[in-house]
Amino acid sequence: MREFIFLFIQLNLSLLIAYLIWRLLLSKTNGPSFQRYYLLLSAILISIATFVNLSLGLGNSAASLLQESISEISISNESSQVIDNIEILLPYQSLYIIIGSFIFLNLLYSVLRVLYLSIENENSGAYISLSNSTEAFSFFHLIFIGEKIPDHEKEIILRHERIHIVKYHSIDILILRMMECMLWAFPAIYLFRPAVLQVHEYEADEKSCLDEKNYIELLLGQTLKAPSFSLVNSFNSNQLKNRIMRIKNKPQYQHRYSGALIASFLLVLILGINQSLHSSNKVESRTQKAIGEGEVAEFPGGQKAFMEYLGKNIQYPKNVKESGTVYIKFIVDENGKCSNFQEVKGFNDDCSTAAIEALKKMPNWKPATKDGKKVSSELTVPIKFDYSSKK
Repeated sequence: MREFIFLFIQLNLSLLIAYLIWRLLLSKTNGPSFQRYYLLLSAILISIATFVNLSLGLGNSAASLLQESISEISISNESSQVIDNIEILLPYQSLYIIIGSFIFLNLLYSVLRVLYLSIENENSGAYISLSNSTEAFSFFHLIFIGEKIPDHEKEIILRHERIHIVKYHSIDILILRMMECMLWAFPAIYLFRPAVLQVHEYEADEKSCLDEKNYIELLLGQTLKAPSFSLVNSFNSNQLKNRIMRIKNKPQYQHRYSGALIASFLLVLILGINQSLHSSNKVESRTQKAIGEGEVAEFPGGQKAFMEYLGKNIQYPKNVKESGTVYIKFIVDENGKCSNFQEVKGFNDDCSTAAIEALKKMPNWKPATKDGKKVSSELTVPIKFDYSSKK
C-alpha cells in the first residue's frame, strides 16, 4: 500500500505538471498539431516512466545490476508465523482490475454503439445520415450528420469532420480512453482527453474554415445535439467562445520554436526525475541485486522457504510496542556464504538487531551467476514488525 501511495503521488504530480506546461505555455505559443503530439506523448511517456525502469544503456560501468522484487516480510508480536504481503495485497489488486475492466467494458460498449449507428442508418456515401437527429460527429473513417441539419451547414460540418479523419484524431481518443481504463485511480489522467479534444477542434477549424463569416455564424447559431458518448470528435464542443476567437484572431505562433524547446526540455526533465524516483523506490522497497548478468542469489528452497525461515527465527522484541519496517542488506559471496549484515533503514534498534541475528544464522545460499560463473551479490531484505495490542 505504501508503494501505491508513492506511485499515486508521483504519477499524478508528473501528469499535472505536464498538463500545466501545455495550458500555461504551449497553448499560447504553438499550433494545434504540436500541442496534440505533446499532450499525447507526455501522458504516455510519463505513465511508462513511472511504472517501468527504462534501461537506456548510459554510462560505461564494468558491471550492471540485476534486480528482482522480493515481497516484504511481516513479523507479528502475537505469532512467530511469517505473513506474505502478496496475499494481503491481492484483494486490492483484484478490486483495481475489476473496476478497470468495467471501465473498459463501457469503452467497448461505446465503440459498439457507434458501429451499430453506422449499420442502422442510411449511408449517403459521403456521410451516414442520422434519422431524426441534429448530432454531428466522426469516428475513424465514419462521419455522422443528423438529417435535421440544414444542407448548407452539412457542407461546412462535412469539411470539418474530414479533417478529423485525415489527421487520425480518433486514435488519440482511443489511446487516452484505454489509459483511463488502466489508470482509472489516478485523477490527473482525466485532464488529457478533454485537452486533446479541444486541440482537435482547433486544428479542424484552422484547416476547414474557408469562409470565416459563414463558419462563425454556424458556430454561433449551433443547435446541434452533442453525442451521448465520449468516444468521438463532435462539431458541437464546449469550447465555442475560444474556437471563434481563434478563427477571428488567426494566431501566428511567433514563439513556437522557443515554446517547443522549453516544453521538450521540461518533459525530458520530468521523465528523468520519474526514472530516478522509480529506481530509488525500488531500492528502498525490496530489491535483490546481483553483479553482472545472470541468475540472482537464492535461499535454499526459494523465496517461500526464506520467508518461513525468518518467521520461525526472528523473535519480536518484547519491549517494542510499535510497528515499522527495517531494511537489512548483506553479501552473498561466490560460495553462497552470507556476510556483511548492515541496517539500511530502520525504526527501532532492537528490531534491527533481531532481524540481523536471525539472518546471520541462515544456511548458505545458492550464489548468483554471471556468464555461467558464480559471483558475489548483494541482497536487501525488508522485514516489517507488525505490533498488535491484542492479548
